[in-house]
Amino acid sequence: MKGHIYEKDRIVIGGTLNSLIYAYLNDLPVLFVEVKTPFMFDTLPAGLDLRGLSLPHIHSKEVTEQELLQHIMIGSSLAGNIPLSDSALSIRINEKMITVATQFRKLIKFKYNKLIVFDDTDIHGLSDVSSIMRKPSRVIDWINVRAGCVHDHDVLMSNNHFVSKAYFYPSFRTDNSIFKDVYAESFLSDKHIFESSYTETMARHKVTKMMKTAGINGPANGTHPNNPTLPIYNDLKLESSKREVYHNIIKKYTPDPRFEYRDDTIVELLENSKHRPSYARKLVKGMFE
Repeated sequence: MKGHIYEKDRIVIGGTLNSLIYAYLNDLPVLFVEVKTPFMFDTLPAGLDLRGLSLPHIHSKEVTEQELLQHIMIGSSLAGNIPLSDSALSIRINEKMITVATQFRKLIKFKYNKLIVFDDTDIHGLSDVSSIMRKPSRVIDWINVRAGCVHDHDVLMSNNHFVSKAYFYPSFRTDNSIFKDVYAESFLSDKHIFESSYTETMARHKVTKMMKTAGINGPANGTHPNNPTLPIYNDLKLESSKREVYHNIIKKYTPDPRFEYRDDTIVELLENSKHRPSYARKLVKGMFE
């Protein structure tokens, strides 16, 4: 409706899993420019109580954060609490009004009393940032294993922040699930990310060394000429695929009665939820019962 202004008492701001869980639990609308999709292999802590989400078909030991995000968005969308889906390009706040520019060259306005802010990506008009703390970024190096992809290892660990762990997973490059590729996880400062000692190539070299130390070999290539019982193996062959960097920046804002800034973890949100009924949870529960 052209010129219409939507009125909401409280609106959640941000496209993180945390903000979407909060909106879902409290039956609140949520606005965002970008959904921050969790890393595909991140899982919820074992034993985490998910009953407050009214998702009887999933259990924390089986569900990834990505899967949980999808279920939460389905429930909130059905309840009408994601009014703009992913069509917002920018969100501007002015006094008690939000103006959203969308992909369809439209401006949509919301009147509000309180904004609950989890993520400020492309959000304009918040109170001033009082401090910024940059913690080490999570760096994921994806590596294709061309030779040495059949073994029983799931994870290798080191005692260093660079390639602290190497996780093996069924390769997406083939339908044969016994072939494994690997991703390396590091935690690096902004300075280290761009240093030559911490490049994708160096990550690949370190993973190769870790695999050799763990006894992982390339394909068998006959036996030793002086000892027929001793097999000979080809060298490991790894190639870098891509690098993903997840920055960890913590901002503090000057107080403003219009805004409530939150940084609750997923565990805190679920443990502190009051489990009061909400329309979104009722819809989702009815879908899967």
